[in-house]
Amino acid sequence: MAQLDLRSHAIESLDGACTRFVQDLEALTDAQLQASPGDGGRKAIDFVYETIFVNQMISARIRGDDPTEWPWKDGWATAPVDFAFTADAVEGIKASVEELKSAVDNTPEDKLLEIVTVGGNETSVYEGATFAAMHMMYHDAQLNYIQSMGGDMAIHWG
Repeated sequence: MAQLDLRSHAIESLDGACTRFVQDLEALTDAQLQASPGDGGRKAIDFVYETIFVNQMISARIRGDDPTEWPWKDGWATAPVDFAFTADAVEGIKASVEELKSAVDNTPEDKLLEIVTVGGNETSVYEGATFAAMHMMYHDAQLNYIQSMGGDMAIHWG
């Protein structure tokens, strides 16, 4: 049995999650991104912004930098007013994934399982990267739900 190439697996996981996330993101209108489902309901643009921020935070920790502190003390992530459109979201998610892939790619092989602290949790570089991929897919499911609520039953992964 071949040994798992951690770097390649992490980067492939990030690429796959980003591709699917972007395909679903591009299927939403700006109005769908900015709509709230009701009292306290998160807008899609808010959880997209959170996903970008988490990717950047993990990237910083992998590089050994001190990441920007989580800016939302009381409640969920909220996108800034000037970050409101599908084009902004697509550009932002792609850039955050490229940053994360670069951090993983520049980590020496013998350091991929080294423990780093991200958001108060200890994880390895490899686990941090694969968590980011899973986190993107978690929020991609929310994008899918918003599509279906708007009557779009298509699968956009193709």
